[in-house]
Amino acid sequence: MLNRRTVLISLGISLGRTLSVGAAMIALPGCFASREPLVTARESAQLFGAGGYARHIAFDRMGGGPLANAVSYRWTGDGYEIVSLANPRERITYRVAPLDRVWLVAQVIEGGRATYGIGKIDGPRVWTYAPECSQLTDADRIALNLEVQDSQTCLVSDRAQLRTVLQRALQRGLRPQGYYEVTPPPAAAPPRPARPPEGPPR
Repeated sequence: MLNRRTVLISLGISLGRTLSVGAAMIALPGCFASREPLVTARESAQLFGAGGYARHIAFDRMGGGPLANAVSYRWTGDGYEIVSLANPRERITYRVAPLDRVWLVAQVIEGGRATYGIGKIDGPRVWTYAPECSQLTDADRIALNLEVQDSQTCLVSDRAQLRTVLQRALQRGLRPQGYYEVTPPPAAAPPRPARPPEGPPR
């Protein structure tokens, strides 16, 4: 059973190129994508309520410390919109659906192309993973009938193929990108004190 306290899934979109929502959305160089969205609005599940706030911790693959970013999220009717609290103009919308009984698949639309990642709920956290096309062997890519767009991207063409590809990536082993964890709403700024009188009352 999914826990309302466990919030959000990341999307597996490229760490090599920083994405919107500042450090909140991270991705990796070798991704799985499709020319049209394969997770439909009907499939998109409202797993985490109508909205709230979360802290995202991203592990720095370059050897630095973890990166933290606070975000808000809300259900839009066909997906979740995540907004950076540090820069509200930076936002991204994704759809999430069950991959199997344990794993979740998340989809983000960027530049007219859909990109996919994986999430896993563990207690109060949702761990996020971004499977790389380069993790698969040549034999895998041939057996899965993948279209290799370039050295960074493999294209999938339908939902059955997407699920098979992501499950094969899980078999090859994945390291988490980081995790999301629900947080209380940010504290409101304290009211400004009243301006003191500039002189004695008249």
